[in-house]
Amino acid sequence: MKSRILSKSPKKPGNPESIQAALNNIHSSWKKQNNGIINAETVLNILPDMIFVLDEKGRILDYKADPEDLYYQEEDISGIRLADILPETLSEQTFTHINACLDTQKMQIFGYSLDIPGKGIHHYEARMVNSGRKVLLVLVRDVTEQKNMETQLIEARDKAEELSRLKLAFLANMSHEIRTPMNAIIGFSNLLARRLKDADAQKFAGLIRKSSNTLLHLIDDIMLYSRLQSEKIPMKNSLVRPDLLLRDVCETFQLSEEEFDIAFELQVSPSCENLLFRADEIKLRQILNNLISNAIKYSGGARILLGCKRNDSRLCFYVEDKGRGIPQNELPFIFERFYRGDSVRDSNIPGTGLGLSIVRELLTLMGGNIHVETLSGKGTRMIFDVPLEIVAGPKAPVSESGCGSECISDKLRVLIAEDDRVNFIYLQELLKDCSERIDHADNGKKALEMALQNSYDLIFMDIKMPLMNGLEVITAIRQQQIPVPVIAQTAYAQAEERERILAAGADAYLAKPILSEDLEQTIRKVWVKRS
Repeated sequence: MKSRILSKSPKKPGNPESIQAALNNIHSSWKKQNNGIINAETVLNILPDMIFVLDEKGRILDYKADPEDLYYQEEDISGIRLADILPETLSEQTFTHINACLDTQKMQIFGYSLDIPGKGIHHYEARMVNSGRKVLLVLVRDVTEQKNMETQLIEARDKAEELSRLKLAFLANMSHEIRTPMNAIIGFSNLLARRLKDADAQKFAGLIRKSSNTLLHLIDDIMLYSRLQSEKIPMKNSLVRPDLLLRDVCETFQLSEEEFDIAFELQVSPSCENLLFRADEIKLRQILNNLISNAIKYSGGARILLGCKRNDSRLCFYVEDKGRGIPQNELPFIFERFYRGDSVRDSNIPGTGLGLSIVRELLTLMGGNIHVETLSGKGTRMIFDVPLEIVAGPKAPVSESGCGSECISDKLRVLIAEDDRVNFIYLQELLKDCSERIDHADNGKKALEMALQNSYDLIFMDIKMPLMNGLEVITAIRQQQIPVPVIAQTAYAQAEERERILAAGADAYLAKPILSEDLEQTIRKVWVKRS
């Protein structure tokens, strides 16, 4: 309800005698304990609050207030009913609290706002007690400054959250836009390395691939670090076998780090063999990848020791190298973001200083810990542990990747939905030997039309496409109950995006850049599920 604005006129404060009497009734025992040194009049003089004495009908018996703070600006408001001077909604609210205070004998605390003539909107907090004989004492405090500060803090928080959201959206888009051309650069450099006969040309193609992978890892680290700082990353637990995880990580590094002659030594405790436990496998891989990358970078990769063992309710992993070690004076800082020690900078070893910071934050999310054992010039051992939640069940999950070429039809009819022409050519090149026919759709709408009109053995679906995105196309295909396997191939590489794509109905997911061996393995997995 719009408040009335009345003309201002000189006023006098209410007679404090009845207020003092009310205070005396409430605080008589307190006054006795203080030998009367602090009396009600002293309290009245120092209180910043407005004070009102009301009867059960809401009539103002007495008050103490600065006239300029009063909503109803008359010379004296003694004897006036609240219903006659306050907005209807506030009057009803006040009478509700009057009745509750009289019925329950409990203090009533409530807030309200008023448009004070000449001062604008002010916010108040009222505290109401029954002082006896159905007479109520109400202390009203102006909390406008506090409310305004809270509003400003909320606005600042909302602005910060929006900026964080925009930053993450920008980084996600940049990651996608960088991964898209990287798919072609890494993919075609792999094909060139296989087909070129000249040794130098093969070497140059390998250097292109290696430099591209370095850039890709850098983008992934920046993206992950930004997410760790800006949002709460959810845990996605699954069943994990630590022995298989370590072997798989070793194989990945041996394939990708060709310029290093890496010898991995695995030390898996017998208690960890065939162990099945629940954990976030993606985060475990990220932690191990960062620690192994550091070990290779700072030791030259001659020999890396990996291991795991059980320790009561914890599962411990360790990564050890025989490199330069970490100087003792640098140990307190190595997990700080962007930190790079003097010895590292002097040696011109590349890096951002984010790897160990990411490791620590991921372990914090998982309820894990990490510590370092190192001797300068003799190597470093990174040891971390995570909670061990053992799962009863089969000790050796059946792998879907062991199927041979006989699982796949000799010649496939394939649809590639890809708006980037270069990436289509790359996929086409990878698939030509096992395909009878390869069709191309450069937008989502066309991909859906072709899927409805033709019979395909396999569809490769990009996610970010014009007219209809890949998720919409996959959903439409499943709604039409077309029994064709769909493999999503996309530059969106975050774990949540993978789950979103699979939830839409995709049979499998490939993150760009796509390697030929990953493509072949994924096709086989899809074929096993189909059969």
